[in-house]
Amino acid sequence: MMGSFQDSNLFQGVWVPEGENVKIPVAIKVLREGTGANTSKEFLEEAYIMATVEHPNLLKLLAVCMTSQMMLVTQLMPLGCLLEYVRANRDKIGSKPLLNWCTQIAKGQCLTFIHNSPPAPSRTLHLYIIKALFIHQLMQ
Repeated sequence: MMGSFQDSNLFQGVWVPEGENVKIPVAIKVLREGTGANTSKEFLEEAYIMATVEHPNLLKLLAVCMTSQMMLVTQLMPLGCLLEYVRANRDKIGSKPLLNWCTQIAKGQCLTFIHNSPPAPSRTLHLYIIKALFIHQLMQ
């Protein structure tokens, strides 16, 4: 297990696309059993947003499993959470990499808002953007 959250667990796995001879490292977010209908709805809204937005600076959704335990399969961030990395290495990181990461995050955030542009942004959209900001893949 890579992580545990309020309503879900995060696992690392390998995805072999049908008919291909390649193994892709993935992260699998599994909704915990016994969560309420509202949590399941938010989980599906998150999947919908991730499926409708594509940008190199946002995490890519690869699959949604609609089994008794719902799952989101995304590309794996092998270097982990950017926020945790920055906190652990704040004295070692120069301003140039930080500015680069901020630019990448802003580009992804802007695309998410433009693409979805709801009249009043939903809580799920806000959560997805927060996740994009804090769980952004280290690009270099």
